[in-house]
Amino acid sequence: MGSEAYIPALRFHWLTPLYDTVVGAVLRERTLRRLMVEQIDPKPAAQVLDLGCGTGTLSLLLKKTHPEIRMVGLDIDPAVLEIARQKQRASGLDVAFTRGDIHSLIDEGSFTPNAFDHVVSSFVFHHLSRDQKRRTLDAVLQVLKPGARFLLVDFGKPANIFLRAGFFLVQLLDGFARTSDNVRGELPRFVNEAGFVEVSQGPPFSTALGSVSFIAGRKPQPF
Repeated sequence: MGSEAYIPALRFHWLTPLYDTVVGAVLRERTLRRLMVEQIDPKPAAQVLDLGCGTGTLSLLLKKTHPEIRMVGLDIDPAVLEIARQKQRASGLDVAFTRGDIHSLIDEGSFTPNAFDHVVSSFVFHHLSRDQKRRTLDAVLQVLKPGARFLLVDFGKPANIFLRAGFFLVQLLDGFARTSDNVRGELPRFVNEAGFVEVSQGPPFSTALGSVSFIAGRKPQPF
């Protein structure tokens, strides 16, 4: 994520109020979010960053499941953050929803190196150019504690022709240039090249819009 013009969650700002409804219908969201929470599995008092938190569904679910963690949700889009804050007020959960991009927050000192025990990013990277993807991975590596874990969940290489057809709709919305790395299955390589270790990719998760990849890596420990 960067300070450049961003692509809203469903491409157009006027569709933002429909985001939760659309995602719930086409991404098997309840199952998908539960799997993410299981994979993150933070320890008590862990500092967790949801990078590109959108309407806050994952951030709030993590906090509800692990009430002892410190949960930060970050997004550059004020409209989705307002929805997240409305959901937060209704739930009574303590999540620090913050507007901005990770690079600016690092530059101004709001995010410090080695601050987070976990960073998770879901369905953000297919909105980013290749350069933005690489810069964002560099920033994630910077804010993670040594040995801490990054979980990247986003569309990956389609497992079959039917899932490829579903992802074509995503590409029509978000642009072929930004999504081409996803459809070629390049994200695990980018994570590895950014300096993460123990990079792994789980089995694809099938949705109406294509295959979803779970990619994990750790920040190296100092020698």
